[in-house]
Parts: sequence; C-alpha cells; structure tokens
Amino acid sequence: KAKGMGLGLPICKRIIEAHGGKVSVESTVGEGTTFTVTIPIEPKPKEEGGENKIWVKLPESSLSTTTKA
Repeated sequence: KAKGMGLGLPICKRIIEAHGGKVSVESTVGEGTTFTVTIPIEPKPKEEGGENKIWVKLPESSLSTTTKA
C-alpha cells in the first residue's frame, strides 16, 4: 500500500474552515470511515481589508454527498 506524507486531510480541513465550513469524521472498526464536509451556501461577508474571494454556489444535491473510505 502506498504511503503519503499525511498532509491531505489537514490541508483540506484548513481550506474548508477558511470558507466557513467544517469536516467531521466517523469511524467504525471493520466497517470504514465516513468524512462529511459541510460548506455554507451563502458566502461569508468580505472582511475589512481582506482579500477578494470568489464564491461558487453549488447545487443543493452536491452538498449532501458522503463518501466511505
């Protein structure tokens, strides 16, 4: 089995949280692990002096996807 550097999830979590979202994890031995990503539909207000950001509105059906690994 190929091994990585272990940076993928922390980087994803940081990006998701920067957009006002969250990542939750649920794991059951012998069954697998479920990662749930929640990102708000409405953009956060632009912070004073902050960077310009581009917000993408996703169809609601794509926001409730759960992947088992």
